[in-house]
Amino acid sequence: MRIKKKYVLLESLLIDTSSEFSDSEKRILKLIHKKHKDDGYSFNIYNVAAWLIEDFDLPYEIAFELSKTYFYEGSKLFKESEPLRKKWPIAEIFFSKLGEFTSEFAKFFPGDVYDRIQVKFNGDKGFNDMREVKIWGGHTSLSFWMVFPYYRIYDGFRSTYIEGSSGEARLIRTDIVFKQIDNNGNPIEVNRWKSEEYENGMVNLNEFLVTVNYFVGERVDGETPTNLMTFKVPYPKPLIKQSVMDLLEKVSDDVIQKIQSTTFELPAGEEPIVVSVGSQLD
Repeated sequence: MRIKKKYVLLESLLIDTSSEFSDSEKRILKLIHKKHKDDGYSFNIYNVAAWLIEDFDLPYEIAFELSKTYFYEGSKLFKESEPLRKKWPIAEIFFSKLGEFTSEFAKFFPGDVYDRIQVKFNGDKGFNDMREVKIWGGHTSLSFWMVFPYYRIYDGFRSTYIEGSSGEARLIRTDIVFKQIDNNGNPIEVNRWKSEEYENGMVNLNEFLVTVNYFVGERVDGETPTNLMTFKVPYPKPLIKQSVMDLLEKVSDDVIQKIQSTTFELPAGEEPIVVSVGSQLD
């Protein structure tokens, strides 16, 4: 890498990064380069070796090795060094494997049940709406599916059945969507970036966006979901399976807490369920 500052040119050359030569040998090679860099094919290995022996009192084998090395490899040694190790941004790996990560995370839970929580709807009274939270993994998402569990009210004398439509109207689906962002925090709507584009600053390499949306009731084509929460999450470092599973669990738990603290609205035209004191739900 070259850094220009006023009249100073700093270079990272292959000779500086090479481990094949001692510091004193590197200094000798730099002196050869300074004196003979313009010689081209007129460079004389024997004459240069003799110069090193006479002026620097080098052993013959070292003098001839350095002179021969400069003749054959000088153009490489005094070029900017380029790293051989190829980096692969965590952001790129994380999103290329995200579908596998979410599917494996969901499989941890027997029967696909992530949790059992209480849900609140505006107007429903007299009972605890306790539900299983079913979990599914997606290509770039996790989904929670919470079905209304009750179907009748029993007051000691008679049973009042809750119509299927009332239960369907209380279905809640929550989608936890993971999105890449640029360095300004804006979502990037792409399927796949190349490594070069990650390295060129087009993608935020430190954090990504989590957008949580939900639908209540039977989903209608073209229906726009309601946003529950949006937040940024740092990429797990180091990127190992356990760190990813821990991250997905933390995100899921935050979403569960938000669901429990939210009072959902019933679809238009749906009547609340009001259970009288002493009644039971089966």
